[in-house]
Amino acid sequence: DLLELYGLFKQANEGDNDTRDDDLLELYGLFKQANEGDNDTTAPFFIDFKAKAKWNAWNGRKGM
Repeated sequence: DLLELYGLFKQANEGDNDTRDDDLLELYGLFKQANEGDNDTTAPFFIDFKAKAKWNAWNGRKGM
């Protein structure tokens, strides 16, 4: 359910938990897919590791 996913995403971003980076990226990818659909943006420059990881997390949900 989208509301539950949003709650988990919000909780993860508050920083008062033990959520691992991989879990945060998975939540991010699901959140972006649920709210914006398939990723049709250009991949960020490879040296921008954080942006690239987020882009990959969202892009990995394409067609979901």
